[in-house]
Amino acid sequence: MQSALKKKLNESVSGLSVAAEPTVQAATLAKAFVSLIPHMMGSLRRHLRTAEGGDLRVGQFRMMMAVAMSPELSISDAAEVMGLTLPSASKVADELARAGLLQRKEDRRDRRRSLLSLTPGGVAVLQSVQRAAENHFIQIFQPLTPMERGFLLCAAETLRPLFRPGARPGVRPEA
Repeated sequence: MQSALKKKLNESVSGLSVAAEPTVQAATLAKAFVSLIPHMMGSLRRHLRTAEGGDLRVGQFRMMMAVAMSPELSISDAAEVMGLTLPSASKVADELARAGLLQRKEDRRDRRRSLLSLTPGGVAVLQSVQRAAENHFIQIFQPLTPMERGFLLCAAETLRPLFRPGARPGVRPEA
């Protein structure tokens, strides 16, 4: 279905000003994203403060998401995924552990490593905050046309593998 969606979008994106340009340079796209990401993160940050579980900061939300996607993630792996130093990631993990949302346990194979997992309370908070964040973005995307939303979905699906842990800049990941 994804390829059918891409084909349909490719046939009908001529109304979108950026898509009408056949050769968008990587530098142009980079500038657009660099200027967009702070606005998106700011919008999410403001919304997280007012949502249920509003005392959760974006960094804590990101760590909880990383742990949810990779149960028993090590602190060093979490730091790498989040783009933090090891001490910063450890601090976020400690905050979440004190709040009862995350647990740290010793890796049986390497006692120097701590593994992270969400507590049942952490799972519940994360699910609640995820729903609130999704609802927030639903409101933002609602005024877009179905074609524009489809175009953005296609773009998100195209971008996701480029930003996965271990992805190398300048190398297109295999499908």
